[in-house]
Amino acid sequence: MNSIKTTPLYPLHLELKAKIINFYDWLMPLYYESIINEHIWTRNNVSIFDVSHMSRILIKGKFSIDFLNYITTINIKDLKNFQAKYGLMLNNNAGIIDDLVVYKFSDEEFMMVVNSGTKEKDLNHITKYSKQFNVEIVDISENLSQIAIQGPKSQEILENFLKINLDIPYYHFIKNNNFIISRTGYTPEDGFEIYLSSIEILEFTKSLLEYELVKMAGLGARDTLRLEAGYCLYSNDISEEIDPISAKLKWTIHFDKEFLGKEKLLEIIKNGNEFTRIGFVSIENTIPRKGNEIYINSKKVGYVTSGTFSPSLNKGIGMGYIKKEFSEVGNEILINSKKYKIVKLPFVKGSLKRQ
Repeated sequence: MNSIKTTPLYPLHLELKAKIINFYDWLMPLYYESIINEHIWTRNNVSIFDVSHMSRILIKGKFSIDFLNYITTINIKDLKNFQAKYGLMLNNNAGIIDDLVVYKFSDEEFMMVVNSGTKEKDLNHITKYSKQFNVEIVDISENLSQIAIQGPKSQEILENFLKINLDIPYYHFIKNNNFIISRTGYTPEDGFEIYLSSIEILEFTKSLLEYELVKMAGLGARDTLRLEAGYCLYSNDISEEIDPISAKLKWTIHFDKEFLGKEKLLEIIKNGNEFTRIGFVSIENTIPRKGNEIYINSKKVGYVTSGTFSPSLNKGIGMGYIKKEFSEVGNEILINSKKYKIVKLPFVKGSLKRQ
């Protein structure tokens, strides 16, 4: 049995009387006031999400670029210093081991941020191939914590708080010793992620909460926001049983290099994939849930991977996989005998302007 872990912000969660849940062996806040209130607050103001349960891994050495080019779908050679990139790690069968973000400090030092529930698997995979490239792998998750500051007023508040200019492009970052501020996040709103010493992160967060427009938000709002944006959640929408083509994540793949899973991916593209990821909204005021089956004319044609009530649309929304021939936008589908309509992703656009 795995031991239960807490982040450095756990005392704050208790102080604010958060609803605490076990999330991949981490005690994490589901919500503080309510998921809907926190979702709407993030859409209009600024929310802080505790994401220190995520894993942060350093890759160091002369051949770091070659190593990361091989084990991820990202073209690392194109990355500039202080640029980050979202991508995938695949197995030899083109299944998705994890989705992740790579940060480049220099040609010989990178940071990889991976999901909490896949940390052990990811580290084993990374370590296995690191020996071929003679790179050093260092898990810095315990010493370096992480919060996401999301919402349309994030830049204004953070600039006032830190007294620095944060007019940096999307998926770029600034670094001062171990203090990292990146224009990243997993919501459709503008925002930043801050990486700071685990000793300092609690007081930093408390000071930021003194601003009237800043509140904490839990995993519940994080999930509804990412789903409205059409972003995948690992273990729901993507997994080692799903390839990036079926998941509509081909845009994360750089085929002008050699990488793990490339041969199988090219085979899938050549032969075609049976299922594809879709988004859908309720017609009859119902909420889809993970695992629900999708039907057309009494025929099972797919399954739901994520479903929730959308506070922005005031209706049920979801994502799932359906046989490609039924995936056209506008098609009606049945889930639990209730009508839904396939729509183009994202469900809702936010304040994020991809620069």
